[in-house]
Amino acid sequence: MQKLRSVVKPKFQYHDSGAVANLFDTLIKNTNDAERVASAFNKQVLIPSRCRFLISDVTRLQPLLAGVPEGGFDCVVMDPPWENKSAKRSGHYPTLPSRHLLSVPIARLLKQEGGLLAMWVTNRERLRRFVDQELLPKWGLEQVATWFWLKVTNSGQLVSPLEVAHRRPYEVLLLARPRSSNASGGAVCQEQCRAVPDMVFFAVPGDHSRKPHLGRLLRRHLPAHPACLEMFARELGADWTSWGNETLHFQTLDRFSAPY
Repeated sequence: MQKLRSVVKPKFQYHDSGAVANLFDTLIKNTNDAERVASAFNKQVLIPSRCRFLISDVTRLQPLLAGVPEGGFDCVVMDPPWENKSAKRSGHYPTLPSRHLLSVPIARLLKQEGGLLAMWVTNRERLRRFVDQELLPKWGLEQVATWFWLKVTNSGQLVSPLEVAHRRPYEVLLLARPRSSNASGGAVCQEQCRAVPDMVFFAVPGDHSRKPHLGRLLRRHLPAHPACLEMFARELGADWTSWGNETLHFQTLDRFSAPY
């Protein structure tokens, strides 16, 4: 991710309350049970109910760390901007060298008793080796399941043939738990650390690199009323905390069909 540089920090303002906050490096909250409309980057954006978000560089996570729920988040979803030739050529989003992820403080963010990490990865073998041999061990996690998002058209057909190597019609989501969660510990762990099965799910892809929101699918493997975080997020979700340098990318009002 590219560092955020601004001489004058943009402001964030709710239309109804007039509350103003620095848009960067500030954990912004909507504590209401209803959506709210706000101004950000000279645009109108929709802020879901009971959500929190932080726009910052990967080196400036302190506002997020200060707002971690007691014990950590029950679930962390992550879609890192992995380096690849296609993303570099297209310029759709800035990428992050894989080794920079080693410094992400997952142990402080993810609940160590029953927490669940869901991380999107590319199909590159070199990247998968890095994740398996370096990243997950560094974070104290071990993989417990693999989910496949099979991409289909509106008519239900695969977006490309399965045998095509350069543009596969699926993406991979790795699910991992803290190693301590797999010990035969107390009843709390046994209840919250339910086995996560491998799975294939279907969805129609939207904007470039945009992933489907998996809150409902993940919820069955989490405790009731879970605290959930999305990292490298490009949109917001009700009851979720979102962090990244483009968290409002898909929140502008022109992307929603309902009038506001």
